[in-house]
Amino acid sequence: MRLVPLLFLIACGAPPESQVRPPDDIVSAPDRIPVEGLVHSTGSTTLVVDPYGELINVNVDSGTISRTNPRTNAVIEVPVGSEPTRLAIAGDSLWVTLRNERAVVELGVDTLEAGVIRRVELGAEPFGIVASPDGSRVYVALSQDAAVLELDANLQVLRSFTLPGEPRYLALHPGLGHLYVGLGRSKQPLRDIDLASGAITAVPLPDTELRQIHFEVDETDPEAEPEPEPIPLESRITGDLWVTDDGSRLLVPALYLDTTTPIMALSSIAEIPGFNPEIEVEPNPGGYGGSISDAPIEPVDRITPAVVEVGLRSDGTVTTGMRALYAATQAGIGEPGQVGVVGSYISSVCSSPTGDQYVATMEASRAAVLIDATGDDRALIQLNRKNGSTQTIAVEALHTMGFEGPRTKALSAADGTNGAVFVGDDALYLHNAFAETVIRSDLVSARASLLGAALGAAEAAPAVQGWPVSRSDLGSQIREGRALFYSARGFQTGATGVSCSTCHFEGRNDGVTWTFDDGPRQTPTLAGVVSETQPVTWRSGVPSVMDEANITIRGRFFGPEADFATLSSIAAFVDHTRLPDPPTNDPAAVERGAQVFVQAACSGCHLGSRAMDNSSHLIRGVEVNTPTLSGIAASAPYFHDGSSPTLRDVLERSRDGSMGNTASLTSAQMDDLEAYLRSL
Repeated sequence: MRLVPLLFLIACGAPPESQVRPPDDIVSAPDRIPVEGLVHSTGSTTLVVDPYGELINVNVDSGTISRTNPRTNAVIEVPVGSEPTRLAIAGDSLWVTLRNERAVVELGVDTLEAGVIRRVELGAEPFGIVASPDGSRVYVALSQDAAVLELDANLQVLRSFTLPGEPRYLALHPGLGHLYVGLGRSKQPLRDIDLASGAITAVPLPDTELRQIHFEVDETDPEAEPEPEPIPLESRITGDLWVTDDGSRLLVPALYLDTTTPIMALSSIAEIPGFNPEIEVEPNPGGYGGSISDAPIEPVDRITPAVVEVGLRSDGTVTTGMRALYAATQAGIGEPGQVGVVGSYISSVCSSPTGDQYVATMEASRAAVLIDATGDDRALIQLNRKNGSTQTIAVEALHTMGFEGPRTKALSAADGTNGAVFVGDDALYLHNAFAETVIRSDLVSARASLLGAALGAAEAAPAVQGWPVSRSDLGSQIREGRALFYSARGFQTGATGVSCSTCHFEGRNDGVTWTFDDGPRQTPTLAGVVSETQPVTWRSGVPSVMDEANITIRGRFFGPEADFATLSSIAAFVDHTRLPDPPTNDPAAVERGAQVFVQAACSGCHLGSRAMDNSSHLIRGVEVNTPTLSGIAASAPYFHDGSSPTLRDVLERSRDGSMGNTASLTSAQMDDLEAYLRSL
């Protein structure tokens, strides 16, 4: 245990000093008094409130958890293990997933300072965790083992549910009959587990009903009215789920994606002979953060965040009632008059105890969004467009596209905002993982502005108090690079509402295949030391991570020409991200598979420590760079065009000899080869 110095860490991306009242010196805490009426956390989260109204959060960089007493300003920090990711609290127990140790640990709520009292290893990359209010059942998502485990109070496994698609986020219905699972990489990312029968049901989000209105102009007749063309939107779940206190609604953080409209490949710019920060890269209106239509009333871009309400019956079964609440807004940032889009992906969502307001944390926007869940009466939405113009949007336009337009208010936060919790109905706390702080939002002013329908470029509601909860030894260049990589609001990276982390989720990839003007491309993973795999990207000869960062910032995010320090910091962070923990495999099968790998001539191109040759090859008519096989189990789908959903599909397609040759392999040998690849 250690006491954290209470100096607010402005340098780490905390709210400006004018927005925060630094806490007083640490004082001895009086006898802890239980607080009545606290809401049990229903979803996996990075921040919980204990029975005494004190806050407990994970510190992933430090390998610790911290407890903050908002009344006395006392903060303690307790070591728990590598990469604490989510926590759950029930009764006298606190459970924490250790993502990089394949483990869950238990601590005592009243004896937190004593540290870990129980530890159990469960499987590859445990992520989300939730518990029943009495602590008799604990549920853990093993994201890389494609499973969700049901544990008893002693952390003994009772049942295992298989869920391909990287299960990450969990929520438990108050009636305890249903568990909801958010998958990190799946075309149908939401699952409902009936805990009585064990049945697993896919719950379609309303993406098949949502249509962006893309206006086609008749070039032969300039006077003709543009014709609307519907474009289907694909959905991802991007953060922690929540069930309202009354059990009537499941809240799902979703990102709606137009993967159909082509993105300009910028192939001419990509042909850079070497890194040159002086190169002039023109902004690309067809880029990642660009509008995909010139329609004057279109609020939806290529990438749009929403909170999806899923209706629930009293027993937890899903109803047909769903709403997609448009969550993008804007707020003043930095210099007076500068406005940024608060519209990155949602890293978590929670509801107030009364259920009439939601808070969506925007990890890459250094902000959260307070959402009025009671109606759809915001008459106008004003957004700063990514090309610098301002648009006023009628709510009716949102309705046309299947979204509801609730009143919203931006809340100031800091780097890596990814957890929120209400303490009663009057206090809201936010966890900023990268800034390593917990702050209290000015909920009074935020609600006044929200209910007064204050729109446009109003300043974000400030924090009124904050606490540093840790200080990891992460280097300053990596910190800076991470802040830039996750920046969807900073003008140095374009303030587009889109960040590098939007697609390269956690420095990995989003499992999405995008349409470029020269063909489909699957998002490549950035896990591990990417500089070892240069040149980068699938099809163009971009020589380094720094070059690709320059192209992305200027050409696709509308940012300024980046200097050497900016780009080298981004590259340092990208190289810092670790490879995924391989899923659990049979060691004997892996050993046999290594021999089959050579037999099938896979090692001709996939060789060396990163299993690649840093060269390009003609694969099915397209010249593509050889991808690394490091961490391949966590990077589906496969091939540059995402055309193979599974590793087994890749191996079956290789029977034609176009890439290695698996034609002579038996089914058992294919199993072994797949096990070997999954172990890399």
